[in-house]
Amino acid sequence: MDHDKLIIQFEITIKSLEMKLVESPEPVVFKYLDNYKVALGTLKKSDSISSNHRQLDKLLDCARGYMETSSVYSQDFLEQMGKSERLIKQL
Repeated sequence: MDHDKLIIQFEITIKSLEMKLVESPEPVVFKYLDNYKVALGTLKKSDSISSNHRQLDKLLDCARGYMETSSVYSQDFLEQMGKSERLIKQL
């Protein structure tokens, strides 16, 4: 998997999460945003994705977890989180 591709997807996901927070400042979305920002920062500091597995694992299943608490499944931030999670799982 391309390191840069994951960075780009995380940046897209972060922007989508920030837009969600403007609409509805939910505490769990703040947590997701923080986790994505930390993961992005560690990816940018390292050329090796494998050294970041611990931080990346924190992002897995967040979209699914959110959907269990919401009845609105078609939201951009969930789609972007799902794309990010699929890329992580490909590692």
